[in-house]
Amino acid sequence: MGTDNGIPYRFEPTADAAGLHAAHGDLEPGAETGIEVTVAGRLMLRRDQGKLFFGVLQDATGRIQLFAPQKPTPAFDGFTGLHLGDWVGVTGEVIATRRGELSVRVGSWVRLAEARRPFPDKWHGITDTDTRYRQRYVDLWVTDEAREACVLRSRAISLVMAGGVVAAVTGSNLATWSREWFPEYLFAGSFLSIAVVHGLVLLVLSFVAFPAPSAAEQRAEGRSLREIARQSNFAL
Repeated sequence: MGTDNGIPYRFEPTADAAGLHAAHGDLEPGAETGIEVTVAGRLMLRRDQGKLFFGVLQDATGRIQLFAPQKPTPAFDGFTGLHLGDWVGVTGEVIATRRGELSVRVGSWVRLAEARRPFPDKWHGITDTDTRYRQRYVDLWVTDEAREACVLRSRAISLVMAGGVVAAVTGSNLATWSREWFPEYLFAGSFLSIAVVHGLVLLVLSFVAFPAPSAAEQRAEGRSLREIARQSNFAL
């Protein structure tokens, strides 16, 4: 069941990019597995070669190539008309192209959501520092390093915030370790020591996941702030 414009209410993938690379990464060039999978993600790269279309689908785990010959691909013209950033669901056989690239040969497809704004340049990414700071969601879409840092920080915070588990497992040991490094008067009990250590961990992670901007980025940010000040009739 779908909406009036053909977009389904729900789409269930059976595989992800990382799993496909782990299971079939050693295929010989031109090999066919006979295994049909369903994947879903965002179209990040596209290459139209007339009767053959290649795309790169990105999900939460990585990227996988889409291989779409004209004859077996349903609604081929519609598939080649997809835009960068569109969300797509694809069902097809896992194969390796003649050049050895692991791919999903498109047997059926559906557009899950349409990108309303164009993506940044595929080779250079976001070159405008102001855009990176003010539109973090765009930076997370197109910059692998920014996305990995965000995921790392989120996982670390989740582990640290699970204080009940940490206290139950290592509460006494953590309190003892903390007293060896900090003055005795800082601690009224193990819970306070755990909170102090958690705070220190978060402080370290903030520097690791989000390093200080470079001098060029700071200058660009300063220019943006001065421009905002001039537009608001403030002096900076």
